[in-house]
Amino acid sequence: GRFRYSGSSQYFYSRSNTANGNFIWVGEDGTTSTEFMRINGSNGRLGIGLTNPSKELTVAGTIRSVGANSSADFYSLGNDALIVNNNGSIGAGNLKFWNNGAERVRIDSTGNVGIGTTTPEALLDISSTTDGVLLPRMTTTQVNAISSPSTGLAVYNTTLNTLCFYNGSS
Repeated sequence: GRFRYSGSSQYFYSRSNTANGNFIWVGEDGTTSTEFMRINGSNGRLGIGLTNPSKELTVAGTIRSVGANSSADFYSLGNDALIVNNNGSIGAGNLKFWNNGAERVRIDSTGNVGIGTTTPEALLDISSTTDGVLLPRMTTTQVNAISSPSTGLAVYNTTLNTLCFYNGSS
């Protein structure tokens, strides 16, 4: 059936397309129909803002997740995927990555990245009492083949069994 927003001339309704089993939600203003959402009858995929969802949930546009004091937007821009933290107190929010029930990585409001810490104190702050940092491991030939190394570049040289730093000159 149809339903209408209070005081609006727009109708919204759902219908089952028996030709292919799709279930679609359409908005109509009396002359123009616009499809808003579809469940593909052949594979159960849900599409919002498009008619042919390619994954179990496909959204054309921005997805917003709303919390008590902030929200986060998830969207694509060209070749980039973006996550935007819309914290109610501008500049006070963190972007946190959880896995297996615990926070594993945090990017704080200043851009500092913490791995194993919830209070990163530098651009990259890694904290652990059980593991270390593993640098790239290369032979002397591979190290010497690095074109235009940046000053401060560090690698472990497996030929010499030593840690090597590039100091800005050969």
